[in-house]
Amino acid sequence: MAATGARALPGEITSLAASADGRTVAYTTFGPRGGVYDVGVITGDRTRQWSVSAGAVLGMWHASVSSDGSMLAFMTQGLARGTSVTSVAAVNTADGASLGTIASWDLGYPEQLSPVGGLLLSWDQDSTRAFLINPAARTRTALRLRGIPRVQYATLAW
Repeated sequence: MAATGARALPGEITSLAASADGRTVAYTTFGPRGGVYDVGVITGDRTRQWSVSAGAVLGMWHASVSSDGSMLAFMTQGLARGTSVTSVAAVNTADGASLGTIASWDLGYPEQLSPVGGLLLSWDQDSTRAFLINPAARTRTALRLRGIPRVQYATLAW
């Protein structure tokens, strides 16, 4: 059976996410196009894509889409003064307008990113550290995860 409406994405897919109704699909890739990271959304027959040079960031991962498909968030990792910095950036999927960096921290490898009731939950699978990010207010609240062994953390969205 052949899939209909399938799109070829540039490069290697590093993450996928979908809105609650499945009408908006987001992705990040690392492409063969000269070391470029791409982030994009597919809504119906429309695809919007943004590219960042691999020289500008060290990686792009963990795409997340708001439940109504109106916002795309993703994580990047870069260096600032010799320190690894993780950032969460957002884009309006309707008009493609960048909402810029909505949170950043210098605590190492990019963590998981999941939508939770209009907010974003980010956590490091190797620790008990987590952040609740409010994209509208651009605030990040530290959370402490207790009682769950680190190896049992997983990414879920529903």
